[in-house]
Amino acid sequence: MLPIDYYAYQNRWRHLDGRLKFLLFLLFLIISFSGIWSLQVALFITVFWLTFYLARIPFAIYVRLYFYPTIFILLSLATLLLSVSITPLSYWVGWSFGSLHIGILPSAPQQVIRLGLRIYACLAATYFFVLTTPFGQILKGLHRSPIPRELLDLILLMYRFLFLLMGDFISAQESLVLKFAFSKKGKRIKGLAYLANSVFLRLVDHQKQLEEILELRFDAMDKEGTDVGDSRY
Repeated sequence: MLPIDYYAYQNRWRHLDGRLKFLLFLLFLIISFSGIWSLQVALFITVFWLTFYLARIPFAIYVRLYFYPTIFILLSLATLLLSVSITPLSYWVGWSFGSLHIGILPSAPQQVIRLGLRIYACLAATYFFVLTTPFGQILKGLHRSPIPRELLDLILLMYRFLFLLMGDFISAQESLVLKFAFSKKGKRIKGLAYLANSVFLRLVDHQKQLEEILELRFDAMDKEGTDVGDSRY
């Protein structure tokens, strides 16, 4: 079981109806897109600590979940903050490099702050739903929806395949670390090559097993459809 699945299945609200948590998630998203910055800040702070309490997740790991998206968020906001033009504009702060003008427009900081608040409010709402709702509850909710059964099977297959990929990668990496494969540069390169080869071979084996399961699954569905069609005549 991956860490994020472990916390989802061990959280304090694991027995609560998944539909209620989904409605809360939708409510949080509506507030996140409301454009009212005071509500967005209050939502982020409240949901951040509520998720930390419910998920029973170590604080260092929880902060790390926000750290990785923050790198891409800051890069994206930086590109929105800076404007590049070949004609001089009324920049709030600007620099000129020959005929190229780079600067910050007076309205850019406010737009970036609003967008940043919206992003982090949505991120907190998403982590709330992911860390408090086991995948089994999500799947049950999807089964109640009008989504085709075949599409649900594909969703389950993709989730299972990702689970196998991450599980094989983590187990192989831990084995190499125990063997001191990453202690030196030469051993690190060799260890990474061995890791990639090992994970690839395991994925091929798992893919064959999943293909067999799918063939049995759809063969059974075809047989069921044939029986129903024959019974009409």
